[in-house]
Amino acid sequence: MRTEAGLRSLVIDCRFVHHSGIGRYMRALVPRVLRQLPEAQAVLLVGRQERDAAFERQCLALGAQLRRVEAGMYSLAEQWRVPLAVPRCDVFWMMHYDVPFLPVRARRRLVTIHDMAHLAVPDGMGLAKRAYARLFYWRAAQSDAILTVSEFSKREILACERVRPERVHVVYNGVEDSLRPCGDARQIAAARDRYGIPPRYLLFVGNLKPNKNLPRLLAAFARAKRQTPQLKETALVVVGRRSGLRTGEGDLDDLLRVLGLVCGRDVVLAGEVDDAELRALYTGALAFVFPSLYEGFGLPPLEAMACGCPVLAAHAASLPEVCGDAALYFSPRAPEEMAAALSRIAAEPRLRSELRASGLRHTKRFSWDAAAGEIAALLCSLAV
Repeated sequence: MRTEAGLRSLVIDCRFVHHSGIGRYMRALVPRVLRQLPEAQAVLLVGRQERDAAFERQCLALGAQLRRVEAGMYSLAEQWRVPLAVPRCDVFWMMHYDVPFLPVRARRRLVTIHDMAHLAVPDGMGLAKRAYARLFYWRAAQSDAILTVSEFSKREILACERVRPERVHVVYNGVEDSLRPCGDARQIAAARDRYGIPPRYLLFVGNLKPNKNLPRLLAAFARAKRQTPQLKETALVVVGRRSGLRTGEGDLDDLLRVLGLVCGRDVVLAGEVDDAELRALYTGALAFVFPSLYEGFGLPPLEAMACGCPVLAAHAASLPEVCGDAALYFSPRAPEEMAAALSRIAAEPRLRSELRASGLRHTKRFSWDAAAGEIAALLCSLAV
């Protein structure tokens, strides 16, 4: 017998919950969706070696079962291990587009495609990897329904794949309730001290793939620093994993040297930080800068806004849709325009105050609880 909601059993692929971007999406949504569907029997596919213990405990407490599958993203192993691990169920939800080609024992399949970046921004990808990505996108598009995170990404999916528009469902990401302005000046100072950050700084958060556009941001910062007295004692703080970092223009240290920027003084490479430190750094920053060439959604600008940080963002891809009128925009391919925006935010306290207020208002539109409710309804409709 099915529940009144129509959904009796659900399997969710959560193998990459330990990742930074897609993992944040999983950690925010899966427990909330499980709470929305208390009568559904849920099985989560999780990794054997790389685990998120807190996430697993939370989902177990909500009645979910765990099945361990050791198979890397885009690997051959996942093509046979994942189908074998999926029990009979009403719906199998794949939270990334690396879907199995072999059949699974599910009546319906739902896939989340966050963006089409591997086709739209193939920088650094060889022909073989691009062909591999195209094949996976094609297979993902054969699912019974596609979930995506912005109207921009929906248009990208429809442009790249033969999919009926009604099969693509847009559900915006949310902002964690814990992300709000940090009122403890000592906590902000402690976070700065730990990473050697001066009192006045601009902040960049994200992974450092080519679409994140870090080299142009560094060039724009160097230009603005020379031209703007208010930026003389200001650093640019880069939060994100540095190991194996390549900028696309040689090693980062070489690029800083060419631009006349001193690592540790003008540019601080903070690496990965925990959530409490990130909240403090958002709150204490002069402004947050997001120069991406391509984003399916772009969560960091909203997180910065929620912490009371003024936001400068690229006028590209999904960012105008997501940030609305609460950001100061610039062209991501024009370092001189980016530099002008940096100079302006540094020199105009009133502008910073206006952006801070509009950002706090704007983020109230984005709720993980609301997103989970929409996704739960979609899952139930698929099971009918």
